[in-house]
Amino acid sequence: MNNTVSFILSLSILFPIIAWIVRLNTIPKAYYPLIYMLAAGLIVELISFRSKNNAIATNLYVLAEFILFCWLFYNLKQVLSKRKWLYALMLPFILMWIFECILLRKLDSFDIYYRILYPFALVLLAVNQLNYLIINDRHEMILNPLFILCCAMIIYFSYKCLIEIFYMYAHDSVVGNAIFSIHIYINVLFNILLTLVVICLPKKRIITLR
Repeated sequence: MNNTVSFILSLSILFPIIAWIVRLNTIPKAYYPLIYMLAAGLIVELISFRSKNNAIATNLYVLAEFILFCWLFYNLKQVLSKRKWLYALMLPFILMWIFECILLRKLDSFDIYYRILYPFALVLLAVNQLNYLIINDRHEMILNPLFILCCAMIIYFSYKCLIEIFYMYAHDSVVGNAIFSIHIYINVLFNILLTLVVICLPKKRIITLR
């Protein structure tokens, strides 16, 4: 697949962004980290298309992506309800990123272990949230935006973890190249699911004084 087609498919990230713009005044603030992540993702896609080496942009993005997802789950006050849990989850990964990208000067390299471990952590976070929903909130599960988000995260970040492992240890292999190609379509699926998340989000509560 050539770069132009890959870039066009990557612009599927516009779907959830457009849905968000349409619903801008009705979406609860707890979900704002999601739109920040989508906006950052669009910027990285544009940079990647124009630049020969997008390592710096993507390495900055994967740090922001992890922080924003943690912030989102903290806002929801369910599996990550306390600030100390938020810090306990985020701090080791932030320190790992700083160590590899800054101290080891690998900001312009894809060969960092953080890129393997952070998607794995997000998968575990999504699985825990999914378990919480199944136990505590089974009402209209299919249309629950948090349920859709968790499913999307499990699919996308499981595959992303696999990609990073192959890139580090076997990126020139036939299997590795096939996995990289399939990731483009996984990314499209992820963006479609995020669009459904935005569409299904409940309207924010408006308090009026009488």
